[in-house]
Amino acid sequence: MLLTPGADGAISLLAASVRRTLRRRRRGARGGRPPAFDADRCKDRSTIERTIGRLKQHRSLATRYDKLAVRYLATVQVAIITNRLRDLPNTA
Repeated sequence: MLLTPGADGAISLLAASVRRTLRRRRRGARGGRPPAFDADRCKDRSTIERTIGRLKQHRSLATRYDKLAVRYLATVQVAIITNRLRDLPNTA
């Protein structure tokens, strides 16, 4: 490792990344998922994160233009309905 004077922050970040890489190599196949991994829970979390991401595509939700909670909730409901209608197959 090349150490330069006055770059303590960069050196510590580099050292941490080297330690992390060495730890991964040392653990080998034993590394990876935590022992309490639950595939169904992970799938549900992914669904929720993707839904929130789709809701944030609506500009008024992402920036919170509405000051009143009632109006913001109505905007959220309209965005959900819009997304659900967009997901329906086009049968026309």
